[in-house]
Amino acid sequence: MTNGYRALITVLAVTVVSMQADNAGAAKYRDAVELLRAGSLQSAHSQFLGLAEQGNAEAQFQLGLMAHLGRGIPQNFLAARKWYERAAKAGEVRSQNNLGVIYRDGLGVPADAVMAYKWFSLAASQGNVQAIASLRVLRQDLNQADILRG
Repeated sequence: MTNGYRALITVLAVTVVSMQADNAGAAKYRDAVELLRAGSLQSAHSQFLGLAEQGNAEAQFQLGLMAHLGRGIPQNFLAARKWYERAAKAGEVRSQNNLGVIYRDGLGVPADAVMAYKWFSLAASQGNVQAIASLRVLRQDLNQADILRG
């Protein structure tokens, strides 16, 4: 067996294992969503937390939303921002939009229109309708220098 062939087999094996891990993570996420829908908020929170700590951006969004709304846990805008930021940096569009809301409205942080613009812009670039609408309103309050800084 050549070294090239061994390398190819190794890459394929790693890919298969990684796909199985992704499928298992997706199944755990679906289970957590079902718990949330069924009203088992503490159980859902625990499952989302495990997934979020492993880097699952959708679970990070859900934790941010739970903290933002105080759903199943006490409302905590700092925790919401933390989870939204992790997910938003991974490209999770709802988290990007919700970070815009947090900065626009000063929820747990000083209001910052430039930061709000940044996050709304990222979400809008992915087609998020709420972010697009928020940008239209926010642009009225910002000058070009602020927009470029964001």
